[in-house]
Amino acid sequence: MRTLIRFSWIPANFLENVPLAFVFAAVAELNGADRKLLNYAMAALLALRIAHVEIGMKGQNTLGIGRPVGYYGTQAILAGLAGWGTWLVKGYWGY
Repeated sequence: MRTLIRFSWIPANFLENVPLAFVFAAVAELNGADRKLLNYAMAALLALRIAHVEIGMKGQNTLGIGRPVGYYGTQAILAGLAGWGTWLVKGYWGY
């Protein structure tokens, strides 16, 4: 029963962060971002999300090292994609 309860909220973190990353990546791509770098960023996001679950959440007492690595790595990818997308559209603001 504990395993069921523990794994029932895993999708919440995924559903909060991954769609936002796809939106940021789509905005960056629509504004001329390099597709190769976008592929690297999204592959890194996939690896971080796998680390978050497989090394972190499935560890003893859900305290594996993959959990903070996956979380903070995901936040870094989100910040990087948002910043990159913002930098790509700076011409629209007159800068």
